[in-house]
Amino acid sequence: MLTSDQTALLMIDVQGKLARTVSDSGRVLTNLEKLARGARLFGLPVIVTEQNPRGLGPTIPEIQKLLGDFAPIEKTAFNACGDPSFAGRIRETGRKQILVCGIEAHVCVYQTVAGLVDLGYEVQVAADAVSSRTPENRQT
Repeated sequence: MLTSDQTALLMIDVQGKLARTVSDSGRVLTNLEKLARGARLFGLPVIVTEQNPRGLGPTIPEIQKLLGDFAPIEKTAFNACGDPSFAGRIRETGRKQILVCGIEAHVCVYQTVAGLVDLGYEVQVAADAVSSRTPENRQT
């Protein structure tokens, strides 16, 4: 079970046009906003990644507004765990439980979750706050 003193929220690649074109984007974005609000309410550290933001755009304004002052981690690999700045940021939280949400479920979310598990973290995916461009890819 996740506990507020051991959990960090990881928002993966909720950015640019992609966030609005994924399957069931309205529901997913609403749930992402709820997670951002909940993280602030419970004082959870929030880590945000952006895949190639020069090409895909920054984190969407709705999430930026809810998170306030945040420093997204730019990445070019699907698995964020391979990036030393990401691994360091996760470690700096001192949390062992990671609640994951974001885009795309079958690529960046999946590979980062696998990487976190390999590093010894307890990982939970907020299933109603992840998506991919197609429903089939989300279910993969």
